[in-house]
Amino acid sequence: MSMELTNRFVANALRGKGAYNYPSFLMSRFLTNTMNTRMTRSYARKQIKRTMSQKYDAAHQTLLAAMDAVKDDEWSKSVKVFNAPTTVEALFHLPVMQIQEHGPQVKR
Repeated sequence: MSMELTNRFVANALRGKGAYNYPSFLMSRFLTNTMNTRMTRSYARKQIKRTMSQKYDAAHQTLLAAMDAVKDDEWSKSVKVFNAPTTVEALFHLPVMQIQEHGPQVKR
């Protein structure tokens, strides 16, 4: 899911649009963690290893193509994602950060 979201974030950022910029009272830690947990579990229940790896591989290829398409002057372009300023370059680091943070939680 992270890889697919990253692709959307990058596409939006290159158009000058942010993502998930809700009012601060909706972005409370408790509310976002609760919603994220429920959405992630619901998404995961519908997957099997084969479909997950196929989706991951497809999203990864799309992300690599997007990375190759970024022009030199676009890497530092800044947009707001989750109410925080983020550069296009930083968006490409999201999948690695997700794996580092949640990798141990994934059942093998």
